[in-house]
Amino acid sequence: MNDITNLLALTFEESLTVAAIFERFFPSDANHPGAREIGAHQYLDQALAGAYSDHLLTYRDGLEALNRSSSEQHGQVFADCAAAQQDALLTNMQVGKLENFVRPNQQEFFVLLL
Repeated sequence: MNDITNLLALTFEESLTVAAIFERFFPSDANHPGAREIGAHQYLDQALAGAYSDHLLTYRDGLEALNRSSSEQHGQVFADCAAAQQDALLTNMQVGKLENFVRPNQQEFFVLLL
């Protein structure tokens, strides 16, 4: 994983969660690097520290809600879940069916992440 020690806006845990989410959206394969390898989570961190700082609270709330749902369902935060568990959590968020995910609107947060 690219270095996540020089974060500007996100916490360490938030950055791990974002990196795991983005890797599920854009995984690496034999011919292409994935989101982690190209530093998509670092790009988001920089954007949230600058031009998109007005979205930081939304990301904080959404990532916290996702990790809470993940912990309730699987006993661990999103980044520590197996790929199939991560996919199921993201699919449920996309359709608005994650329990105890109240703020932000989970479907809108999914679109923001994507």
